[in-house]
Amino acid sequence: MKRFATLLTLALCTVAPRLAAQPAATVIQELPPQTAKAVPERLPVVASISALMVEVTVARYQGDKQISSLPYMLSVTPDESVTSLRVGGDMAIPSIVVKAGDAGDAKAAQSGGYSYRSIGTSLDVRASPAITSASTTAPTEGRYRLSISVEETSVYPTNEAAKNNMFVSNAPAFRSFRATNRVVLRNNQSLTYTAATDRITGETTRISVKLTVIN
Repeated sequence: MKRFATLLTLALCTVAPRLAAQPAATVIQELPPQTAKAVPERLPVVASISALMVEVTVARYQGDKQISSLPYMLSVTPDESVTSLRVGGDMAIPSIVVKAGDAGDAKAAQSGGYSYRSIGTSLDVRASPAITSASTTAPTEGRYRLSISVEETSVYPTNEAAKNNMFVSNAPAFRSFRATNRVVLRNNQSLTYTAATDRITGETTRISVKLTVIN
């Protein structure tokens, strides 16, 4: 028994140094190949448009002679937002109170205060890049679609042509003009897009627009 124990001890002493001298096994874990990151496609550089300057001119003509020309300038962004302009004032109109009395009595009609009527010009403008056709949404380079609404109210002039057509003499009469249109323009392009003649005075109102692109 002692001999067997001695032999086992000698065997262990012989094998242990050899096992200690052997390097430990290295566990290598194979990693999956790195996935390449997709590089986003670079879009073409397009010059940014900061604003569109829209000039609307309301001109009046008597025959071929120009009587008046009123220009209005608005800064519009090409994103379908509305740019508005309101200019004008309120005109006082005396109110007449007729009291009971003789028809020819001048004192029967007396002033009963004033009412007010707004006169002036109202402009509403929208802008967006022009579309090539109804089947696509691609904008046409350099062209813009303008939606323009013009409304104007003014007092008729006191000339003989107007007086001869008034139903009530010595009473203020007002004329109004309203137009809504869509036009397509390029940079520095202008267009006269509306013309109408007043049946009382014979004056012709013409509306023109000019587009300037601001980069």
